[in-house]
Amino acid sequence: MSSPQGNTGNKIYGTPTSVSRADVTLTPSLAVNTEHAKLEGDELPFKPPLKNASPKSSRFVLTSNWGRIVVPCMVMCLVLLFTTNQGQLRRESLIGLTSNVVVIKNTVLPQEEDGPWPKVAWLMSFPNSGTSYTMHMTQNASAQSVASNYGKEAHLNLSDGRINVPLFEDKPESPNLIISYPRLNMPTSYVLTKTHCGGYCMECGPDDYIETLQSFKRRCLLSHRYEALPLKKKDKLQQEKYRWVDYTYPEDMVKRAVHIIRDPFDNIVSRFHLHFKKKKRKWSGSDEEWDRNYPSNSTGFRNWCQYIDSKYQPGAETTRFLSDEVRSLFKEIPCHSDFYKYIQWHNLAVEVTNNNMDLPTHVVRYENYAKNFNQTLNELMGFLHLDIVGASDIPEFVPGRTYREYYTKKEKKAVLRLMKLIATKEAWDMMSTYNYV
Repeated sequence: MSSPQGNTGNKIYGTPTSVSRADVTLTPSLAVNTEHAKLEGDELPFKPPLKNASPKSSRFVLTSNWGRIVVPCMVMCLVLLFTTNQGQLRRESLIGLTSNVVVIKNTVLPQEEDGPWPKVAWLMSFPNSGTSYTMHMTQNASAQSVASNYGKEAHLNLSDGRINVPLFEDKPESPNLIISYPRLNMPTSYVLTKTHCGGYCMECGPDDYIETLQSFKRRCLLSHRYEALPLKKKDKLQQEKYRWVDYTYPEDMVKRAVHIIRDPFDNIVSRFHLHFKKKKRKWSGSDEEWDRNYPSNSTGFRNWCQYIDSKYQPGAETTRFLSDEVRSLFKEIPCHSDFYKYIQWHNLAVEVTNNNMDLPTHVVRYENYAKNFNQTLNELMGFLHLDIVGASDIPEFVPGRTYREYYTKKEKKAVLRLMKLIATKEAWDMMSTYNYV
């Protein structure tokens, strides 16, 4: 085998049933850009809505005789909406939402927090645990923008020389606004802002992936942006050059957090599959050789674990950051460093939000999108004080596979012992619900 190179209190309005979807066709107001997630490294466990309308087309396409009745009513309603609240349009769906998702108003802002609004709400996740789906679901359901610490995911804006657009115009260090076409409203409450923080690198040793509370927190607050270099006078005729710039925004910009968690066995294998798609594109050999060594199944996963575990074994043996008991358990767990990163990541995420920054935090379990989608959506939108107005545009959730058959019973028990050994009480409360046998 060769080595690879290179809330409570929400007011709920009943679901409309008087108008069928055969009479009213809703065209998407947002074209989901799946390339964002590909660049940053997340899976896309959803089917984007159909792009059956141009960005300039009307939001509603009315068919049959309903148009004669509904159009005048819609015009009157839109006039009223534009003239209220100092001309700001609340994008509430007027007719025909899906039968499974109800319209919810959550925009009454918490009294304990002063302005100005909006404010940042972190979306914190260990990679490949449902980050991309949560971002697109929130954006489509609310018809309002979201943000990211990662400039590769944000649309470009060349009109003023900036490639990425900061969330707050007067604060260039703020996270990057993810701009959609057509443009969505800026949230008037909380802006869901993606951050993976630190300690999740794929091919790295303990000295690189072991984090302290402060180093982890710094990475949570780190925003990467692509900016134009200032041109000197003699270079005016040359093509503009660009560079990546790191900004650290102040922690008082963050007022809430959403913490996503996924079954660790599924999360680790999912990371393996995504990483391999990237590695295969850079592979210098033939596809046949790659697929023979690392097929996309349990054999390929175990081959990869064997390679990566042996590659970084010397570092694990010599680092002062790991105890002898942890080192001993490592020998029983395939891809043991990824399980360590997973536990450490959730430890530090809980410590930062609950104890260090004292942020109101809402936990989302990846599996709950499949088990109880409506409740999961409603609780999240209520926590962010966002109205659900675009129910027809919410992308379908397609659950990822479960991969427990990739591990032996002995290996799963070893993972359980590792978790009990190094997980904090708060993090263990979150992780203990998963089945480890």
